[in-house]
Amino acid sequence: AHHLRATNPGCAMVGAEVKLPAATEIAVLNTLQWQIEQPTVISWFMSFCSRIDSGTQGVFRSSMTWIVGKGVPVATTVLQQTTLFDLPARPFAVGLLCSCLVSARLLSVDVIRSAEAINVEDWRALFDHGLLGPAPEATLGV
Repeated sequence: AHHLRATNPGCAMVGAEVKLPAATEIAVLNTLQWQIEQPTVISWFMSFCSRIDSGTQGVFRSSMTWIVGKGVPVATTVLQQTTLFDLPARPFAVGLLCSCLVSARLLSVDVIRSAEAINVEDWRALFDHGLLGPAPEATLGV
């Protein structure tokens, strides 16, 4: 951010965000040939799964493979029924990952359950009945 401000005198800091003058933004977009890739639900989800796998040195690889195999089709199906305006990519990917981690028995349902959203028994029943199908063998037993 400081480098951008030093090399572009028209830059302004707004909080932690750098605001470029419109001409600079247009120049950057022209240089990129207007090809900007926005992160998607699936790219966020895959990145999170990859980081967990890497951070645990592959200890839960079979579970993470199962999670990817279950999560990607769920994301695809949900996105056919709604828009990213209703479900922004990153929060949707986080929620999907947490649901998959619970289904894989790598995370306790109590960690992700909102106290006011649904009662404990109903929330646990969603996962106990195999929301995403039978969990893989490598679990934490939560």
